[in-house]
Amino acid sequence: MTTVATLPATGTVITQASAIPTSALPSLTSGIAAAPLPAVQPETNHSMAAPVGGTGSGSLFLPVIAGMTGIIIVVIGGIFLRRWWIRKQNMALFRKYD
Repeated sequence: MTTVATLPATGTVITQASAIPTSALPSLTSGIAAAPLPAVQPETNHSMAAPVGGTGSGSLFLPVIAGMTGIIIVVIGGIFLRRWWIRKQNMALFRKYD
């Protein structure tokens, strides 16, 4: 065995085992046919065109306004429904006396 390197910090000696003949080791590539690798094409999809959707700076405005409008409609509808229900339950309280 021949010394390949010595690590100075630990004093470990790295050796090469040259005493083992390579014919004694099993061949890892026996029976495997080497297939040719496909040619790799470089990515050439570079477009200088602007995105189709625009910049997107005003895309949040419309959904926020629509959501706020929907909430307002539901709240006003709830107020009217509550007033109707109270009047229906006790009509005597809301009778007009001349």
